[in-house]
Amino acid sequence: MIFDKIAHITKELFGQPEKKEWLDELVKNAERLRDENISVPFKIMAVKETGFLIKVAGLYGFVSFEYMPWKYHDTDCWKAVSAQLIDRIFFCKIHRISHDPLSIIVNGEIPQFKKIELIPGEKITSIIIRKTNYGFFVDIGSEFGWKYGSFVGLLHKSQFGPDQSILKKLPGDELQITYQGLDIDKQLILGGDTEKIQWHLGNPARLIGQVVWVEVVKKPDGRGIEFLAEGKYRGKIIVRKKDYPTYYRTKIKQARVKLTDGSRIECMVTGINNKTRFLEFKWIMDFDLNMPMDQPLIDMLDNESVQNLAKIKHEIEGKT
Repeated sequence: MIFDKIAHITKELFGQPEKKEWLDELVKNAERLRDENISVPFKIMAVKETGFLIKVAGLYGFVSFEYMPWKYHDTDCWKAVSAQLIDRIFFCKIHRISHDPLSIIVNGEIPQFKKIELIPGEKITSIIIRKTNYGFFVDIGSEFGWKYGSFVGLLHKSQFGPDQSILKKLPGDELQITYQGLDIDKQLILGGDTEKIQWHLGNPARLIGQVVWVEVVKKPDGRGIEFLAEGKYRGKIIVRKKDYPTYYRTKIKQARVKLTDGSRIECMVTGINNKTRFLEFKWIMDFDLNMPMDQPLIDMLDNESVQNLAKIKHEIEGKT
């Protein structure tokens, strides 16, 4: 039993007469702290089956997992973080003191943590406390030395990204994650996939309406190309009738075939697709300089212009 262990340790430390007198003084002081309901610090020394062996008011004691300053789903979660808690100091109130054998039980369920404002996009080292079929439950409290308590969130398997070695991780292992914010229920939103995180934080949306340099990247299989803005945001060149006259659309299709890996083109970001995580690009080209003089005028106009001309023609013909 844990209480026998505490008694054995106390006997070894204070077996001599002069040390026994000092022990009596420590016990009296602990009783005073209990009677006056004073908050005192305690230091975690070792993990046991149902709680922690601690040092409080100069004496060995015990705090149950149930009466720690925060809660977990089960005892396995406590054991997963226990290595990070050894030698950490928290606060408690002495709940009970027994003399034969000597044992001290404390209650750590008292307010004691400072508040902290987590920054979306911040990279944090977490500890896995539970592994499930759909991801990991992690605690990021250790990142801050537990000064702000415990922060538990779910890292869903959809956030694992291309590095599947993460699947070999176990409770107690550290995991680098990124804090994305809070959901409507004030629960942590955590991510590991850098691209998804950027989209979740809405960073690509700031590019809408801007002219950016877009890098051309040939796909490894040789079956196409990708377009990257700022080296990380994928996109597509959208060739709509409303945006380009017929001649312009033809020129863009011809020019696209000639693009080489690593080349850069100037585009305007016209929109985003959050579901597919793609930007929409409008390729800016100085077509006028290369436009042949014998190109039919009708092919240089967009649909709206053609419709307006047809309307004017109809009105003129109606008057004659």
